[in-house]
Amino acid sequence: MKALFPGTFDPFHNGHLKIAKRAASIFDCLVIGVAVQTGKNTLCHKIRARLISDCTAEIKNIEVKFFDGLTTDFAVQIGANVIVRGIRNGQDAEYEKTASAIYRHLAPQIEVVCLITDQDIPISSTLIRQLIKANADISAFIPAQIKDKIIDIYSKL
Repeated sequence: MKALFPGTFDPFHNGHLKIAKRAASIFDCLVIGVAVQTGKNTLCHKIRARLISDCTAEIKNIEVKFFDGLTTDFAVQIGANVIVRGIRNGQDAEYEKTASAIYRHLAPQIEVVCLITDQDIPISSTLIRQLIKANADISAFIPAQIKDKIIDIYSKL
């Protein structure tokens, strides 16, 4: 069974990595889908995808691809049966409940599976970008293999 874990991942952090690893242990193939057009001012999708690939290279059943357009269209295109989402808190749960209903309406053959994060501090990419701008230590939140690259790239934005 193939699953899609979509997002902007701007930047990819330990919460994302933990969800990806857990999903990869459940599904035969996990595609991490990096959104191209997000409606946000994001780092180039090719750079975001490369950073994710650097973190997940040792996990054989994970592929990293970028996509433009609807998540459900991409899921159908790659043959995914499941869309994986991560939930940090109640606010995320409400959002994902609505998104899941829309996904089912657009592609009823695709199931949505939400995995609850197990992080002590449920960090967001937005907070990480703010911490980088403040020159704070983000070591606890970013995969070690991309931490220096993340700091270098995002501190210049």
